[in-house]
Amino acid sequence: RAGGGGNFPGAGGDTVILEGPDTNRDVLLRYVADRGQIDIAAPPAWRFAPMPGTSVLFETGPGAALHLDQVPGLDIEPAGTTAEGFLRYRIRL
Repeated sequence: RAGGGGNFPGAGGDTVILEGPDTNRDVLLRYVADRGQIDIAAPPAWRFAPMPGTSVLFETGPGAALHLDQVPGLDIEPAGTTAEGFLRYRIRL
């Protein structure tokens, strides 16, 4: 954006707010190194629109069962196994 892409007001390259000797990469590396660990939790980037009485089936590898608790806000339930050994799950919308 600083190069002028997108026609953002004040971001045409002629308005410099801060010019420092460090690259963005170096600043981020130093920030992470100083803290040892950072929390990268972010709000969900997407969601399903509510559709009462509707569900969707999806198939996934067996390892996914270990991570279902990491998908908050979805009602995911087991729906069997495929002949190829994939797990099938249902999400109620």
